[in-house]
Amino acid sequence: MSTISSFCIPRMDTRSLPAESDEDKIKTFVASKFTNILDLNEDNIDIVIKYTDQGYLYYTAFLHPISTNACYHDIVADIERLEKVKIHFSDKWFWTMRMSTTTRPRDFENLYEDIEEEFAWFMDQMAHDEMVLFRPEEPIMEPIKEPIMEPSKEDVPRTKSFDWSSEDDE
Repeated sequence: MSTISSFCIPRMDTRSLPAESDEDKIKTFVASKFTNILDLNEDNIDIVIKYTDQGYLYYTAFLHPISTNACYHDIVADIERLEKVKIHFSDKWFWTMRMSTTTRPRDFENLYEDIEEEFAWFMDQMAHDEMVLFRPEEPIMEPIKEPIMEPSKEDVPRTKSFDWSSEDDE
């Protein structure tokens, strides 16, 4: 099964969008412009809020089509040939669209559940490892009861006795 590529509209000027738009309204507006072109809806569009160096607001949109159709294949072919295509959605406005170079971010709730599951698995593994490593009922090795080697004569320390007493001590 081949994967369906996603598209990116790197810059959507606020002037090209309905006035006082929030993220959901922008998604609905973008989806409406692609109704006859791509198989997608508001749930398949991600909007990223960005600002220019001068502080002007703009948006980046990522479009994740549900399935392919003839228009999808035409767009992909044009982007592969030209690197980007212009999507004219009104008399004076268009968006430049290219292939997305990133994968769609996962849903945070699902990601949180996955992290919880992996953490629970990790803790189970740690508990199992502790049981294996620290079993007090099973000694790791028997204590050594006899010397491994007899000391040689060179290893036996030689001591001399000295008389440290002085005549004043008596």
